[in-house]
Amino acid sequence: MGFLSRYFLIGLLGAAMPILIHLLTRDRVQRVAFSTLRFFANVSRNVLRRKRIYEMILLAMRTAACALLAIAFARPFLASGDGGAGALFTPGTARAIVVDLSGSMGREGLLTPLREEALTALNSLSEGRDAAALVTFTDTPRVEVPFTRRLGEVRAKLEAIAPTHGGTRIAAALKQADTLLRAVKARAKETVLISDLQRAGWTDFEGDWKLAPGVRLIVRPVQPKEGSGGVAIVEADTPQSVVLSRTPRTLAARLANFSRAEARDVEVALSVGDREIASQKVSLRPGARVPVRFRHVFDTAGNNPGSIRIKPGARPAEGQEFWFNVRVIPRIPVPILNGRPTTSPMTDATWFLAKALAPGEDTPFLARSIEAAKALPDEFQDARVVILANVGEVAPAIRDALAALLKRGGGLLFLPGDRVDAETFNRVLGDLAPCRLRRIITPAARTDEPAEIGIARVDYDHPVFEIFQRPHHGDLSTARFTQYWEVTDSQLSRVLARYDDGRPTLLERPIEAGTSMMLTNPADLQWSNLPLRAIFLPLLHQAVRYLAVRTEGRTGFRVGERLPVPEGHTLRGPDGKPVAAADAIATQPGLYSVEVHLPRLPDPREIKPVFQYAVNCDPAEADPATVAPREILAALERVQGEVVAGEEAAGVAKRPGRDDERGLWWYVLLAVAALSVGELALGSRATRH
Repeated sequence: MGFLSRYFLIGLLGAAMPILIHLLTRDRVQRVAFSTLRFFANVSRNVLRRKRIYEMILLAMRTAACALLAIAFARPFLASGDGGAGALFTPGTARAIVVDLSGSMGREGLLTPLREEALTALNSLSEGRDAAALVTFTDTPRVEVPFTRRLGEVRAKLEAIAPTHGGTRIAAALKQADTLLRAVKARAKETVLISDLQRAGWTDFEGDWKLAPGVRLIVRPVQPKEGSGGVAIVEADTPQSVVLSRTPRTLAARLANFSRAEARDVEVALSVGDREIASQKVSLRPGARVPVRFRHVFDTAGNNPGSIRIKPGARPAEGQEFWFNVRVIPRIPVPILNGRPTTSPMTDATWFLAKALAPGEDTPFLARSIEAAKALPDEFQDARVVILANVGEVAPAIRDALAALLKRGGGLLFLPGDRVDAETFNRVLGDLAPCRLRRIITPAARTDEPAEIGIARVDYDHPVFEIFQRPHHGDLSTARFTQYWEVTDSQLSRVLARYDDGRPTLLERPIEAGTSMMLTNPADLQWSNLPLRAIFLPLLHQAVRYLAVRTEGRTGFRVGERLPVPEGHTLRGPDGKPVAAADAIATQPGLYSVEVHLPRLPDPREIKPVFQYAVNCDPAEADPATVAPREILAALERVQGEVVAGEEAAGVAKRPGRDDERGLWWYVLLAVAALSVGELALGSRATRH
């Protein structure tokens, strides 16, 4: 139990007044013997005993009434165990303090006003009378202290807050505070938002909710120190996984100048491993954005960590360095199941495929042709990609091996031809393919034109075709097809290319953790001239690379995301300290290492890094553009009587009744009134003499 006005408890001393009055005014009885009354002695004794009992009850009722009256003026309330929102007493004001701890709040001159505004919002509440909750937020909101009347707990948390490296989501934080307020009863409900109001943190609001009825939103913007903006990396594009080759890869970044002065000769450097590879100097006008590109050959298998950074000399801003880790896959074993093995290159199902995948010693692929009827499951254990050339049926053990490949993240490429029966293929391999086969189509011949068809529509945004959108990198329309398979049940697949008649040419579909792809035409000269076209080799290489790279795990993450840690492995942060697997949340930018203990080594404590994650801040945190407080208020505050979709009208319009606004003191006053009525009734029956 607590009291709003404890000083009124001094009135408990008034409970002694009825006792003092009784002692000072009680009857002084003198004994006088009358001989004529000796026969009434027993009757008088009974009357006096009854009178004494009445007087004791009356004295207790008067004392209790005086004590309860003092307690009522002290405004008592019953609280839950934590003094929080579950209390019987309704607080005068329930205020949710929402504090922005995103990366942008780390700019110079923001931390002090942030704490001051938060403490001001807290200190204006009355200890014991009002309730407060503290919600901090970055990409996700976090309830630091639920509603409580112990304001000291909130104050202690506020004094320890500090900005992090996370992103900004203002709407999610306000919705979390609104959820807390909906669960508490109070005469006044308020949400106080304290933030730099970064516009990038408000763009995700979709207008699908409003503040609860009666909730007042107060926005307290804090401004960074004048001139704290600078040059920052606001966008970067680096490969996460590549196949080992001598082909240079592009690493690009976009810089922005958020200051009011021109930034001259800003040096941007590319580092791979512990070595700086290249650097460039750029100049940016105020508000300008400039791209920077580097080319580098990743010829080391495994992890290739590095960064693109703005070298010292530029004005400081969030986003000075972008981290990456390019996983380089060594030469890829590619088993090719041959559904029509012959001695003639013109008719063999795999001859052109094998030649295209291994044109020289510098190829990234280890292509190997295997007769489909003689294949063994062990031949697919280490495979990342398997090509099925004109294969319509395989043994159950081979099918299980192919299914296991997809389950562990591998890829399948189907090239059905004339040796494939649609019914058999659909029964045996239909669940592993991106679609099912229906029939073989032969294009209708036109006047003075051969009976053939070409590729008309291509998804150039897909990695398989992206190289063909560059000038002089191949014309897909040069491939002509005299036959092809019509497919069905392709609703779950993505069509990457279509023939002139609109039927699919190339499809893909994710299955389990892997990817299944189908070219509705075999790579031989009986159905098309594709193997003889210049586009055949890059098209096949891109498809196999794409399927192989997808077997690699993700290497790039944002601050606030959970990092995968396999069982039996250890995660170490950028500072080299181990991170518990249960708490593997990226809290700072940099390179995280996944290490495994190797007990077979002479020193059992020796560990070996097997994977690295590159973690970066949200680039939008560098943008100082803000949203106006009135825009947030207009979007979230509810017009009187407004009902938001999904809310019950009765529930929205309901206002807490007077019973919700009364505290325990009201019931104490009722007890005083009841005691007074009882005292009057009992006092009228108790005679004075």
